[in-house]
Amino acid sequence: MLFARVRADEALHQGVALDYERPFKTKPVDRSATARLFGDACRLGDKRACLIEAELATGADRFQTIEASCAAGDLLSCRALPLDEHEPRFPSAPGAMSRRVECQQPHLGASCEVAALHRECGAGFPVACYELNVANPDQPMSAAEITSWPKLSERGCLDGIASECLNLSGYGSDRDQFEVAQRLCNLRPGECVELAEIEVKRHDLTAARDSFERTCQYGDHLFELCAALGTEYLAGTYPEPVPGRARALLDWACPKLHKGNRDRFPACSSAPVRQR
Repeated sequence: MLFARVRADEALHQGVALDYERPFKTKPVDRSATARLFGDACRLGDKRACLIEAELATGADRFQTIEASCAAGDLLSCRALPLDEHEPRFPSAPGAMSRRVECQQPHLGASCEVAALHRECGAGFPVACYELNVANPDQPMSAAEITSWPKLSERGCLDGIASECLNLSGYGSDRDQFEVAQRLCNLRPGECVELAEIEVKRHDLTAARDSFERTCQYGDHLFELCAALGTEYLAGTYPEPVPGRARALLDWACPKLHKGNRDRFPACSSAPVRQR
């Protein structure tokens, strides 16, 4: 089991390759080989490897293993179940209220049972503690709830729950923040921007450039970030990784920006205008 996990961790740490056909071409991210390595470790009894397999794999059945572990009482497996998108996906699994759309997005004005969030936070679900920050000011968080969510999220992030890495933005020492950002980037290459910003502070500009590139390439329609990266290439902040990269990013991203955002980037003035 140990050897299988070492192989899997090495593959995860290598991350996804930079692909300069992105973001212009929409291509699926194939992490199936790394997911299989974690699946091998999972089937040998490493429950934490199952969490990462579910994060990297695709397909409707990718959460079956951790759902079964959750039903058997494994709290981290329950925490790794994905948030609801529309209707509840795992309504009978512990932590169901904090996965609900109405608790994730209180601006919708839908009913979120704050009392249930308090119970789930106390039971060890950090996302419930986090959601209590904004859910209802009439039911304030206790001191224990305020301090518990980052502590819980540290463990979850280390074990491969990407959503709990997101909870830790700006938390802990410089070294802690770097390790969390690196872990998140390895798990979700479209979420490398925080790592890039830390690398800028460390004056590691080549690493920062590559992390910004991964975010631009694998993130979800990050037009402003890609335009900003193209602008930095033109300014000479970072060397272009391939010739013409600055202009290619600007020509792709600028037409997709609304005018107010487009005006923030003077280099967009020579890019094509979005057709209406």
